[in-house]
Amino acid sequence: MEYATTQLPYRLFEKIGMSKKEVLHLPSSDLKALLQGHTTNLMPLKFNVEGMEVKEKAKISLYRQADDAVGIKIHPERKEIKNEYNFNASEVERLRQGAVLTKIRTSPDGKQEKYLFALDRSI
Repeated sequence: MEYATTQLPYRLFEKIGMSKKEVLHLPSSDLKALLQGHTTNLMPLKFNVEGMEVKEKAKISLYRQADDAVGIKIHPERKEIKNEYNFNASEVERLRQGAVLTKIRTSPDGKQEKYLFALDRSI
């Protein structure tokens, strides 16, 4: 999916510490990746969670919400696998070895969908 700069959710970018000017002046490779529906390179973000300022390195990407609005996904840098999807030991090991796992999960809008899981080797 491709996006235009006029479609970018600047209000959401502000929540992760990026003004409209900063978004539009991202390195050209990152802005191009966002507009083409890909993830950016790792970048420093800062945002508030329950009144605490959080600083984190992450990649970002865009997605189309159910109401057709554009949302932001944050892909944080993790040094270890956070097993929030309850992979078994064999599946975790396969991820570490570079495998791509396929699982049926419930999407945010309640549909059963196929999801792909893999480690990002560039982090």
